[in-house]
Amino acid sequence: MADTRAQTWSALLAGWTDFARSAAALPKSGDAGLLRRSVPAIIGLQALTHAMREIDTLPSAEYAPGVDRASIGVRTLVQELHAIWRGEPMPDALAEIIADARDHLDIASSSGVEFVPVDDPYQVPAIDPSLIERWIRDYTIDGELWLAPASLVLRASLPVCFLKEPSGRPPAAALLGAIADALPGCLWRRVPRMRQVYQTLDASGAVKSFVVKPMNELPVGRPLLRQVVARGSAIDAFGSPSVTVAPASQHAPD
Repeated sequence: MADTRAQTWSALLAGWTDFARSAAALPKSGDAGLLRRSVPAIIGLQALTHAMREIDTLPSAEYAPGVDRASIGVRTLVQELHAIWRGEPMPDALAEIIADARDHLDIASSSGVEFVPVDDPYQVPAIDPSLIERWIRDYTIDGELWLAPASLVLRASLPVCFLKEPSGRPPAAALLGAIADALPGCLWRRVPRMRQVYQTLDASGAVKSFVVKPMNELPVGRPLLRQVVARGSAIDAFGSPSVTVAPASQHAPD
């Protein structure tokens, strides 16, 4: 079977080659001259953007260094473009290329895995703290793990667990399997960043839950996912009794 990644890179390389050839015919002065000088940085940013989309294919040990190299590359190329266009308005299309590269770099470093229930409604099972300690010991969790409280009832598609390793690298398959065994009825998926679930009351006084992403958006409501592992160490996040609710699901717009 043909390697689709190689085919994609070949197609991109062909497009960049055509772009560079056409740019060589541009005047050397004025805005066209600035665009001509920008071509190497534009191609570099697009290459890094595409590489960020494929970064999950790297071996685990190479993920963080790959993100670091991409970060340096993006920063350097953006500085080159700002130097070229200093004192002149940068074209919107060029600003979008820069924003796209930065967005993909941010996604690569903040990605994680969330577990969402298939059953609707879904009651979160109890997970003994000793099991979490075993995951840390046996599978070397270096990052963070968030869980919904035991006995909480949520609707399908609302996350009950989020796992993020340092630099956003994909977690070990064995760890994902162990967590999935502890959360029967849930499926896991790779996501660009954590989605927190909040609980609040609607106008009639009924309990409802909704999900907000990214994590740094803070709406009115009680956050339900609690951090149980931070930097590879367990946290006692469930000291207070858990509350069972039967909320209606409402998704905040992306």
